[in-house]
Amino acid sequence: MKPAGTEQAEASPLQALIDLGALGRVFSLPTVISNCLAGWVLSGCGNIGKLILACLSLSFLQVAISWLTLLFDLKSESDYQRMYPWLSTRVTLRILWILSVVFIWLGILLAACCGRMVAILACWILFIGLLTACTHRLFFLSALLPGFLRASYYVVGGSVAWGGLMGESLWGAVGILFFMFGSGYVTRQRWNAELRSLAIPSVAFAVPLLLALIVNDGDYRWIGVCFTGAVFAWLLYIFYRQNVRKEMAQTAAYLTATICLIDFLAAGVESVPVALLLGVLFILANFFTQNMKRMDDIWIVL
Repeated sequence: MKPAGTEQAEASPLQALIDLGALGRVFSLPTVISNCLAGWVLSGCGNIGKLILACLSLSFLQVAISWLTLLFDLKSESDYQRMYPWLSTRVTLRILWILSVVFIWLGILLAACCGRMVAILACWILFIGLLTACTHRLFFLSALLPGFLRASYYVVGGSVAWGGLMGESLWGAVGILFFMFGSGYVTRQRWNAELRSLAIPSVAFAVPLLLALIVNDGDYRWIGVCFTGAVFAWLLYIFYRQNVRKEMAQTAAYLTATICLIDFLAAGVESVPVALLLGVLFILANFFTQNMKRMDDIWIVL
């Protein structure tokens, strides 16, 4: 028989990795892939190898930005030990900083493999990410900057496609920008019993839905109407849980998963395989966000 406590000790390194992943918001990576995939489809597909490299690059950058958002909140090692007593015994702040830098360089190097344009976009994403990490306690910027990050993911996806960056990819980027702004507004207000006003998030959430109806014209119009109605019902369900049932802790989780639905509206009906893939990404994102630890502490939707 193993000595008492041996199994727990053996599981500790794995648990540390899981906790690091939670702090790096790995649960949001399906939404990062769906953003890039949507931009890629809207620009004509192709260059699958570059698409895979671009998704990996954005995933590394997303995790690094999430870690930096945490690190910029910690003023000292004692703050880290107080907020994360178990993890701080396994992973020091210095290691967390080193991991963030390594992930940043991996993201930029992978982006450079996709071409000069994507490498420049990766540097832009890093710049916006650093601004987000520094200013996420400010109300307006915490709601606006993540939208620019997500819009940039669309642009990266469009840049690696055969057709290059096209107008429809930019329209999709505008849609996700407005959605992220609305999400940031909702989650920053969720500590109250209810939202002070539904006007701002309602307008922000309406923009990607209207763009989906405009882009999906012709034979796709009826599909766009049905899918838009389904996403609208999903958003109403989120508002119902927050404002009527007073279940506010998971609002950020639901809105994070909804990013995949917005991507589905933008590009899903263009291709059946892509529509299925985006649907799977939504299921994964919804599962991860509902089951990852510390979701109640994550009020900013990245």
